Amino acid sequence: MKPVLTAHATAYLQADSKTAGFATHWLAVSLLLGVLLLWGGLLALAVYKAALPEQVTGTVVVVFPPTMPADQVFAGILHADGALARETWFENVWIVYSNREGFVGRLKSQGALIIFAPVPFDSVAVGGCFGVAPPRLR
Repeated sequence: MKPVLTAHATAYLQADSKTAGFATHWLAVSLLLGVLLLWGGLLALAVYKAALPEQVTGTVVVVFPPTMPADQVFAGILHADGALARETWFENVWIVYSNREGFVGRLKSQGALIIFAPVPFDSVAVGGCFGVAPPRLR
C-alpha cells in the first residue's frame, strides 16, 4: 500500500525543495561575496595609495567625473595651468602636464576625482591590450 500524503505534507516538501538550492549553496555564495568584498576593499586601498599629493608637478594621469562634459574637462585642465599630453581610451581620463608646483591640487579644485603617476597607465594610453595607439595630440 502506498503512503498517502496530505496537502499540508505535500506543500511542506515542495517548499523545502525550493529552499534546498540556497541551503546547499550558501557556502559558495558566502565565499563569492567575501572574495568580492575583499577584492573591492583592496582595490579601493590601492587607488587611494596611488593618488598623488597636491604639490606634485609634471606629467600625471587625471580622472574627471564621467558625466563632466569635455569642454569643462579641457577648461579645468587649462585653469589648472596644464596642457594635454596624450589621450587615453576613456573620455574622462587624460594624461596632462604642467611645470608649476601644486598642479595636482589645482586639478582637484577644477573637479578631478583622482590623479595618478602615468607609469602604470602608459600601456593603456599607448595601445592597451590590443596594441592600437590613439592619435597623438602634440
